[in-house]
Amino acid sequence: MMMSSMSPRLAAKSFVPHPARRSASELVVALLAGVAACILPAVHAHAAAREAPGHETPGHEIPGHEIPGSETPGHKIPGHEVPHPASAQDAVENGVRTAVPRAFAATYTVTYRGLGAGTITFTFAQDAAGGHYHFETRPHPSALARLFVSRRAVERSVMQIDSQGVRPLLWTLDDGTSGNKDGELHFDWIDRRVSGEVEAEPVDLPIETGLQDRSSLQIAVSTALLRGRQPGTIPLVDDNRIKHYSYVLQGQERRSTKIGTLDTLMYESSRPGSSRVSRLWLAPKFDFLPVRVEQIRKGRTETVMELLSLSQ
Repeated sequence: MMMSSMSPRLAAKSFVPHPARRSASELVVALLAGVAACILPAVHAHAAAREAPGHETPGHEIPGHEIPGSETPGHKIPGHEVPHPASAQDAVENGVRTAVPRAFAATYTVTYRGLGAGTITFTFAQDAAGGHYHFETRPHPSALARLFVSRRAVERSVMQIDSQGVRPLLWTLDDGTSGNKDGELHFDWIDRRVSGEVEAEPVDLPIETGLQDRSSLQIAVSTALLRGRQPGTIPLVDDNRIKHYSYVLQGQERRSTKIGTLDTLMYESSRPGSSRVSRLWLAPKFDFLPVRVEQIRKGRTETVMELLSLSQ
């Protein structure tokens, strides 16, 4: 979703025209994982919540899904008020909850300033050997958006998920063209270095605790919530830099979606120094998968993703 708070780099150019020609990875990460708008608590004032027919006012509790109070990000929530669905892949290792999101294929519509930009599909599954997990992103751009992103673009992340959380192992991007906009990153958790190349530029950075790639970030958010923890602040390797994104719970809403009416937790996120804010609506019923994500820049909603279909 979160997953995307809940979101992956798709190609070197955005789904939609943009003055700065933001990469599709920045767009999707900003949307699905809240990267373009992750905030440290209390850094930004929150936009006033809007009431709409069929929606509950943010802050109104959904029975069975009580909102945590002032828990320290990353620490367990007393009583596990943020629930984990019983259907999730759940286990306990040395007394630690090790729930993992269920496999899924989710397709979202993408609009930019009210104009349709196509759809995007995310798939998540464990490999046949039962060892590693794979997350894949594929865009399905509209006719106009094809000027900016190839239909052949694909982004993948291979990760390990255990009692310590999500650890990416390999991230790759094929932007679907013959140019030099591809990328590949290798995560060495023994020597604690991430290295590789993105858009023909070398990358060699230290691994911070909890470091994620653009694709694994969504799974890291969902996994934390499934285990009764707030996502807190998560470091992300973005090209040749490490950025830090945080997630702050704003309230709860019951939203109408293409797959039915769902209870959701709404998170708002940003990162220091960015004018972009993201709002993510995560559905506990589907392992905290995002059902809607909005990207807001200088008070204006620019990009919206809404869940269109889900196989789980």
